[in-house]
Amino acid sequence: MAFINIWSFINRKLHYSIALPIKNLFLKWKKQKFLHKTNDGLSFIINPKDYISRFIYLHGIYEREFLKFLKTNLLKKTLMLDIGANIGNHSIYLSSHFDKVIAFEPNPTAYKMLEEHLEINCINNVDLHKVGLGHKDAKQQFIENTSDNLGNSGFSASNSELIGSAQKLQVKKGDDYIGNLSLDEINYIKIDVEGMEREVLLGLKETIAAHKPLISFEFDGRLKSQADLEDIMSCLPGYELFAPQYWLVSHWTFKEKIKYVYQFGTSPMLHKIARAEAKLYNNLLAIPDRRIFRNVAYK
Repeated sequence: MAFINIWSFINRKLHYSIALPIKNLFLKWKKQKFLHKTNDGLSFIINPKDYISRFIYLHGIYEREFLKFLKTNLLKKTLMLDIGANIGNHSIYLSSHFDKVIAFEPNPTAYKMLEEHLEINCINNVDLHKVGLGHKDAKQQFIENTSDNLGNSGFSASNSELIGSAQKLQVKKGDDYIGNLSLDEINYIKIDVEGMEREVLLGLKETIAAHKPLISFEFDGRLKSQADLEDIMSCLPGYELFAPQYWLVSHWTFKEKIKYVYQFGTSPMLHKIARAEAKLYNNLLAIPDRRIFRNVAYK
């Protein structure tokens, strides 16, 4: 195990120093969408103009370290809710590790790409729902980012920073909608809704209380305050909040990194969050019970 972990570290260094510059040159030349198969055996339609697509082409998958952490360390992987699925990066990668994934994506453009990605990968355990989840049923104004990041689209009432083309899309109260699906067990809820996290969690209070799933969500401490974070956590009584710290980009010395990788592999260390810093947290983890993970370092 130690050898594999250290080899993973070396292999990553080679990727950034050799493969990445070559791929970047190709992307500058390529103008049209193209089909790409990653080293994980997953196929994606790459749009050179879209940030997430470019990232998948360059690195194989978006947020790989976080997804590998879930794959390796989360003990129960029966059912996942992907709320704000976009083009399907998380749903597709984790579909082979969860018995079932239910993906929610209200944006017709992203939903179409998600459908195509599931089809070309022959994935049949992901159920799609073209609807947003919130704290009440309503048609809300949705802003689609048409410049360079489809994933940076969302419902404008929750995020005044959104820029793009507007349309009215359907939002359903989470507890009612999920209740109609008659799910026996939910282990993980991923939320990526560009500022609408509190509304989503409010709408899922009964579901969360009944299933006690792991929950991940994005929080931008540059745009939101500590009070905003406390509002979100008020929807999650009994949960602890952690931020993953990845050994590769930490301030540790090379020797400290090798020692950590030897003991814990490439999984991140989980730092408990009391106050949010003025930075972007891609994946804050709300954890109901630390025993849901194996071999995880907490700080």
